[in-house]
Amino acid sequence: MSGGPYCRPKHWRRNTVAMFGVFLICIPIAMKSAELEV
Repeated sequence: MSGGPYCRPKHWRRNTVAMFGVFLICIPIAMKSAELEV
């Protein structure tokens, strides 16, 4: 993901919020998929 248009220093706050949102969305999905696989 590094090197994209959101890596400019003045967008660091928005980028951090975006990464946090991605984690909040992806962690439950990953846990559910892990439960389905096991």
